[in-house]
This record gives sequence, C-alpha cells and structure tokens, in this order.
Amino acid sequence: MKRIIEEIFTKENERYNLRGLGFFKTPEHEAALCLKEFPFDPLESLSSYRERILDKYYRLRGFSLFCREHIRDEMFEKGIFIIMKRELVQRIKGSKRTDTDKYLAPENDSVSFLLTEKQFQEIYALNFGCIRATFNTPEELRQYCDSLLNTYFPLEEKSVISEFINNTTPFWEKFYIKIRPICSAICFRMSGAGFQNFADDFWSDTCVVINRFITSESRPSNLNARSIISYAVGILKNKNRELGRLRRKANIDIDNLKYKLTDEDEELFFNNPATLSSNFKSHDFHFSTNIDIQDQYAVRGYFVVILYNEEHPLHNELTEGLQDKIANLFLHYIDGISYEEIVHRNKGDITEKEMAKEAARLRQEIKRVKETLLKRYYKLMEKYR
Repeated sequence: MKRIIEEIFTKENERYNLRGLGFFKTPEHEAALCLKEFPFDPLESLSSYRERILDKYYRLRGFSLFCREHIRDEMFEKGIFIIMKRELVQRIKGSKRTDTDKYLAPENDSVSFLLTEKQFQEIYALNFGCIRATFNTPEELRQYCDSLLNTYFPLEEKSVISEFINNTTPFWEKFYIKIRPICSAICFRMSGAGFQNFADDFWSDTCVVINRFITSESRPSNLNARSIISYAVGILKNKNRELGRLRRKANIDIDNLKYKLTDEDEELFFNNPATLSSNFKSHDFHFSTNIDIQDQYAVRGYFVVILYNEEHPLHNELTEGLQDKIANLFLHYIDGISYEEIVHRNKGDITEKEMAKEAARLRQEIKRVKETLLKRYYKLMEKYR
C-alpha cells in the first residue's frame, strides 16, 4: 500500500514540481507521513482515498503558509518558472498554430508561447511580489499560474519581432531550427543531389547574415514574421545562384541545374503537407495507409520518397551501410556526372589505366547498389504492408 501511495505523490510531484518548489523531500517520505495521518480503509477504492486525503494532506503540511513564506526564495521562484513552462508546452499542443509560428518556429514548436527567463522575471515581480492570494493546494497555485499565462500569451507578432530585433537568443535558436530543412530543400531543388556538400555551410552563413540584418539599424521599419522568413529564403536562393555561376565559370559538367524554386513555388512549399516531417510518423507505419499498393506506379514512386527523405521512418532501414554508394548513385543519375568525373573527385589525378579500372569498378558498384536498394525496398513492403 505504501508503494501505491508513493506513486500518488510521484505523480503530484511530476504535475506540480513540488520538489523543485522545495515543498517536500521525496515521495517516499510523504507517503509514509500520509499513511500515518490518514490510514487507508481496505474497503475504500484507491481513487476515493486519493480524493479524500490530498486536500487534508496539503493543509496538514501547511502548503498555503509554505507559499507565503517562500515567495521570495530563489528555489521557489525557479519552481514556478518550471510550472509555467510546462503549462505553455501544453498550450502549444492544444492551441491552433499562430501565423507568427508558421513563419518563425519549427514544426510542433512555438515562439508565440516562448517564455524567456527575462520575461518570467517581469511576470513574477509583478504578480508574486506582494501576492495576497491563498493557495491551499498545488492545483490552486497551478491555476493561478495558468491565469497569468492567459494574460501574456500567445505573444503578439510585434512582441515576437521585438525579441528578434533585440537579439534574444531563444527566439533566434528556434528560427535557426526552422530554416534548416528549408535550406536543404532549396539547395536540393536548385543545385541537385550533391547539395549536402554545401548545405550546412549555406545554412550557417544564412543564420549569421539574417541575424545581422534584423538586429541592425538598416532593417526595414515594417518588419514582420513573413518578411523575416522571406529574407532568409532570398539569402539561400542567392547563395545557390552564386554557386551556379562559379560552377559555370569553372566549366564543370554539373552546372546544368535541374531543380529551380520559383517565387510561385515558395508559398506552395511552405504550405505543402508533403514536405513536413510530422507527416512521417515513426510509429505504426504501413505502406497501405500512404499509397495504393496495387498501383505499381505508386509503389515505384514511393521508393523515391523513402530514399530522398531522411525524416521518413524507413529511410535508415533502406539505406543503412550504403550512404556513400548512394551518394555516387545520385551524382551519376541525378546530376548526370560521368563515372570518370566521380572517380576524379574521389581519387584525384590518376593514370589513364587506373581511371578506366576505377570507372569500371564504380559502374558495377552503382549497379549493385541499385539492385540492393530495390531488394530491400520490396522486403520493407512485405514487412510493413
């Protein structure tokens, strides 16, 4: 019975951060105290016992007095910060995504419900400094925190923009995560399958440039969330165009860019559900829920979806151990680079005889990797049909 009561207090702690507030030491200690003061009736259900004794327990332990006496303690203050952040996480899950978040926050995350330590300090000073409310239970304290959050969140777009202008790190960090997959998509569509070689550099450069621009005095006065993401996309596109110009000057065959991102495509990209990693759930995946497995065209097409999208739950199973060989396959079939040019990239300057030998070996390697991938794919179809 003591272990069961310990579980009750473990859940109370998880919900209200009671140890973080400094209210009790361990669930085990509180369970022992509770059983001593409020004996369990064997004829009583556990839920009934919990409902009967919790309010009495918090009054016995003096929760209300504890809050009043510790309102200025650093430990208590940090505990309230954690409670508020947990409440905001639930709001992100249960609220409609704001327009600001659509442009500035990663999927399943938010800048509209982002509570920084500085903002919390202001909220706490205004609302806890001379508080007269009585909190008889942790639930009453949580409800008070929840009511405060209703006053401040979600943040208005202009407030979020101010945080970006003031170079508030947590807001920028979320935006950097937001544009990472966008960077990969733009680089791939404009520069082909070899994009990964420079996508990381383009992303980090874009993060630096956009940050300097938004935090500088030269930023536009009518800045908004949509314009920030548009500036970032413009930087990425310009970097890809410049790469194309450099390639053409170097007379390299791979300058024929097969993927273009037009202004019309831009809006479609941001609103296209097929590009969102959240649509590739890692649990309970079945081919039949995504394609018509009787349609051979759909079956062949979905092979490409798995192969290209690293977020897909089957991508690792399909490509495990073959990544380097797949990169060569992409170079040859997507970018149209000859076997000899791929060998030259990997081996440098070698003799004509060695080049012929290596090119023949590469040709066979790419042929085998195609066969291996297709065999794996059809096995995956049987496994996750």
